[in-house]
Amino acid sequence: MNPEGCFAVEVDGSVIATTSTIRYGADLAWIGMVLTHPEFRGRGYARALMGRALDHLKDVQTVKLDATEMGAPLYKKLGFANECAIERWIRPPQPSAPADADGFTPQPLLDLQAFGADRSALFHRLAKFEAASVVGQAGSLQRVGNPPGRVETEEWPITNRPQDAILPHTANVAFAMGRGNRFGPCVSRSKEAAEKLAQWFLGRHPNEELLWDLFPENNLAQLFGFELSRRLTRMTRGRNLRDDHSLIYAGAGFEFG
Repeated sequence: MNPEGCFAVEVDGSVIATTSTIRYGADLAWIGMVLTHPEFRGRGYARALMGRALDHLKDVQTVKLDATEMGAPLYKKLGFANECAIERWIRPPQPSAPADADGFTPQPLLDLQAFGADRSALFHRLAKFEAASVVGQAGSLQRVGNPPGRVETEEWPITNRPQDAILPHTANVAFAMGRGNRFGPCVSRSKEAAEKLAQWFLGRHPNEELLWDLFPENNLAQLFGFELSRRLTRMTRGRNLRDDHSLIYAGAGFEFG
């Protein structure tokens, strides 16, 4: 999605440090994969790559990342501030009951309200792996998912939305995606709909080790036998975005937000 925004340091022909960036329009960019080989830490490679990444993103209003305890001091020196905690939970391989799914409808307005920026381009790619929705009509719920390779179009493209448009409650109330053994993103107007989508994903991945990134206040992973693996800090730099974390039940990964 942004190959020109991925940077690396080579020493003797080997990559020893990396960082990646992804843009969500001009509103938000994400920095991820800030990694340095242990033998080369403490030499300023991460700082140099972060400087290159921030220069590449200088026309973006807000930049965010998910920081480890080791990386956070550097990011603070570069102008990032703590926003909230985010955690990774892991479930060891175990059986899962199958749950049917048969169609997926993108919901960019719901995600915009939750995340604060347009992730449509990313979701168009992720939906080709696996995706599902929970549809609400007059208070009822109906689970749907996508046949392989099928992504339905929107009736109201996000580029034409009014400034303060709110997704009608009679449209989809939740959606979720999966990528390999990772559950997420999952955005939902209700805990019950998010649980249904988690059951859908788990049913597709029996006897696999599974990952789930989440905000602690929306932790459904414990209900399904997941255990805490890592705790990071989400950090932000620049303009404050309007978002609503209460709608997010799974993240897209530390490299995507």
